[in-house]
Amino acid sequence: MWPGSSSNPREVIESYDECYSNWYVNSITPSITNVSASSVYSSAGTPVPARNAENVISGFFCKRLDYYCFTSAGHRNNKPYWRADLGTPKRVSSIIISNRKDVIEHFIDAEITLGNSSDYNNILFDNYNGEPPPGINIPFTPTNPVTGRYLQIQSSNATHRNAYLSMCDIVILG
Repeated sequence: MWPGSSSNPREVIESYDECYSNWYVNSITPSITNVSASSVYSSAGTPVPARNAENVISGFFCKRLDYYCFTSAGHRNNKPYWRADLGTPKRVSSIIISNRKDVIEHFIDAEITLGNSSDYNNILFDNYNGEPPPGINIPFTPTNPVTGRYLQIQSSNATHRNAYLSMCDIVILG
């Protein structure tokens, strides 16, 4: 049982009995050298570290834990995104994203691009139209594997009142 972690002694720590690691055979996720994202969710103007972009690739995910997921701030008329540099071009056959179990509007009309352009203007890897049920693993699988270094996940629905993007875990398979 993993007891969770916190740098804030006043924060309540819970135990989680459904945790797993995404570091397994064929996973490219450990090769990620850098992540960036649209602005992180904030409370009263202060960013909430438990919503940082790095949480998606921490190597652990707990089914009962939503607090250590990446969550972007709401962006009126802007598309929130999460980006990863895989270090070198990698052949990617599928990507699995775990979304939050408590909200569905934080992962609407998602699209993934992958390629070698460092400005992240790359080809479409795959997309998910609509709102997936909360708390599921969402598979993204192109017709053919794609080779690239720069990965971007973006909510393409900027017409939503406040477009958000939330992800709890990502597994990138080669």
